[in-house]
Amino acid sequence: MLSSSDKWLIVDKYNKVNNKNSTYFINTKTTNTQTIPTLEQFHNSLLNNNLIIGKERGDLVIIDLENPNSKTKIDNVKTFKTLNDKNILIVHTNNNQLKTILVDDKNLNHKVINCVQNVTNYLINKEGTFLIYQDKETNSFINSIDLSNFMIKEHTILQENLNSSKLFWTINQKGFIYIEKNNNILFVDLKNNLVKKISTPDINSKLERLQVQFNTNNDFYLSYNIKSDRTYPETEYVDIWNANSHLIAPSNFKTKHKIIYRALFYNNTSNKLEVLERNRDKEYHLLNIPGYMLEFNPLALEDFLDAKPLIEYKLIRLNDKEEILNLNKSYSLNVYSSLDNKYLLYPSNKTNQWCIYAFDTQEVTTIDTDNSLSFKPTWTIDSKEMYYKKDNNIYLYNLMTKKTKRLTDFSNTNTINLINTVDYFQYKQDFINPNKPILFTVNSNSKKSIFSIKNNTVKEIIKDNNNQITSDYKLKKLTSSNGKTLIYTEQNHNLPERIMIHSNGKSKILFENNIPLELYQWRKQKHITYTDVDNKVLKGVLSYPKNYDKNKKYPMVAYIYGKIDGNPAIDPKAFKIPSYVNGAGFNSALLNEKGYFVYFTDTYGSDKGPGINALINIEQSISEVLKAEPSIDSKNLGLIGHSFGGYKASYIATQSDLFAAIVSGAGIHDVISGHTYIYSNYRKRPNYYMAEKSQFQLQKTFEQDPEKYLSQSPLLHAQTMNTPMLLWTGLNDENVNWTNTQKMFLALKRFKKPTIALFYNNVDHAMGERESKQAKDLTQRTLDWFDYFLKGKKDIKWIQEGIDYNKYSWSKLDDI
Repeated sequence: MLSSSDKWLIVDKYNKVNNKNSTYFINTKTTNTQTIPTLEQFHNSLLNNNLIIGKERGDLVIIDLENPNSKTKIDNVKTFKTLNDKNILIVHTNNNQLKTILVDDKNLNHKVINCVQNVTNYLINKEGTFLIYQDKETNSFINSIDLSNFMIKEHTILQENLNSSKLFWTINQKGFIYIEKNNNILFVDLKNNLVKKISTPDINSKLERLQVQFNTNNDFYLSYNIKSDRTYPETEYVDIWNANSHLIAPSNFKTKHKIIYRALFYNNTSNKLEVLERNRDKEYHLLNIPGYMLEFNPLALEDFLDAKPLIEYKLIRLNDKEEILNLNKSYSLNVYSSLDNKYLLYPSNKTNQWCIYAFDTQEVTTIDTDNSLSFKPTWTIDSKEMYYKKDNNIYLYNLMTKKTKRLTDFSNTNTINLINTVDYFQYKQDFINPNKPILFTVNSNSKKSIFSIKNNTVKEIIKDNNNQITSDYKLKKLTSSNGKTLIYTEQNHNLPERIMIHSNGKSKILFENNIPLELYQWRKQKHITYTDVDNKVLKGVLSYPKNYDKNKKYPMVAYIYGKIDGNPAIDPKAFKIPSYVNGAGFNSALLNEKGYFVYFTDTYGSDKGPGINALINIEQSISEVLKAEPSIDSKNLGLIGHSFGGYKASYIATQSDLFAAIVSGAGIHDVISGHTYIYSNYRKRPNYYMAEKSQFQLQKTFEQDPEKYLSQSPLLHAQTMNTPMLLWTGLNDENVNWTNTQKMFLALKRFKKPTIALFYNNVDHAMGERESKQAKDLTQRTLDWFDYFLKGKKDIKWIQEGIDYNKYSWSKLDDI
């Protein structure tokens, strides 16, 4: 977290060895670092200058980070919140006092501005401009504190306890609506101290799936469902799936009711509540633009051939419900209004094209863009211009002159991501402030640089130095509000992650890791580049074993998934800590320390099919790396993959004897019934689009090309496998259903192939810190598997006793 003054940074450091967290407070100007081990609940309470607020041994303390021994205590505190940029502290005491405190940022003095008695609950809006609370001493009145001047106002009686889940703030954050327990609505304008009571048509009914949306003029839309008295008794014992259904979901076998779908629109100017027609085939969405809303059918175009249904949105004028504009078909609600409410931005039906609709002239202007999810066309906050990406470059479109200007001159750029966009509450979109430097990342060919645009001039501020730089998502949280200071991290395979700061045109180290140099200075990598049979340039990265001796031979484990670039989970640039707690039993640094080469290699899909192409890719890649490094023992090669990589590893095992041992985790072994014709509880839809369009990219249905499906399925080739293969899955896995692994194991067992399957309880698609016991077990068994077959360590009993078909064994885990 970066303070609003940019002076202090909070850094949490996790030690995987002792499973302990440490927190550091770093002065970004001097790089001085402080630790306060006894401080808790402080992460969102970094005030201006040097002050931080948190709990210490039960007391609330205000600490000067320049002098941590200098502190002020505030006792009897139950909860607290801070408004950091205003140095305001809100304290709720154990005896239900609510105190508004102004903290002096020049010293540790603080002044209680307001103290209200007998307050049981309070809420603060997102912008930190208003606080509302319920005062039991004044007959349950809702009161507010204007946090700009600390004035208290009394608004209205609420005959129930204030509940945050029933309160919805307006877009300007100066008011809210509250759904009372009888379903009537309180509309409270805090700035003007106005209260409206609005009656709804469903008094005392239980509202489900409640949603509230506002326009900028405080009109609002309210939708909810109500269960009628009519029930369908058969839903308790039978789940019926219709062939023509556009919504498929497994039943929970609870009694189902006929649903009443309600939609209400409130016009704040006329003070009228209108009931809109709403049903399963008609939904609405506000655009923050007064007088208009979107109407759409969420199911009409659903064919389950993509991750989301295609939806056709229509722009409706509210006063007469007339359709003004058909916004074309889209898989998601990519409709963005300008802040002045004069323009609407939405994707065209044509690929790589967006449209701008002007409300005053009703004209539509089309802009040619890149079809980029990472950089969608983005409005400026003054609504005069729009930034967009085209041909791997950033362009600026002026709405007044209707002229376009190209701002960058990049080539071979993969992605461009904006870093410091502006987020407005209830606008589910980003905006650009052209009055500040606009920061963005450029990712190209595994290289990442950071640029700025100021006065339409582009400058590279952080050049790629072959290190891995912080993810774009985290960079957004580590940029100062004025765009002049940027905190980022960099790391490489032999450089532990360190924190950098870029300010005043220069970058410097802010905080370095204290891992002893001798633990990693031996690390070495070799990069392999080659051209495959389809004339594509592919990469491989080989990391060397500890104590490497060029005169010796070492076994090698190859990791397979997809392209190396853009996959943070396997990025060879990342500094890896040798650990037994891993998501998929694989840790390259651990394998290197155990005496293995580790090889990351590119694979990709093609018309041949994902399995066949992976086989072609891996065979050529292994050939290339063996030529590049003679110390690799070509007779002791291992292969490991997880998820899509688990599928590829399994397929290769059935087609090639190149590897002496293989580990396949959470893989798709049954392409037909385990992947194509299965309902995914993870994706909430039938899974066949995953085979036809997504990762597998088979491009055809089973009817159109059955041989392609059959040839790509490892399960159907189990009888040809000779390589010992360790299988594993999590029994909670709904991403790749765990029965895939069960089926593959049974097929291999049927043909007496060397295999063992691990089924982990309380694990889904991968493991984390919560599943550390299972993760450690899997990593150890993965090491055992490779040690047994690649290093000849035949004294590992669980393997020795589990694969010898001349003997028989039973599970020590059964209860027979």
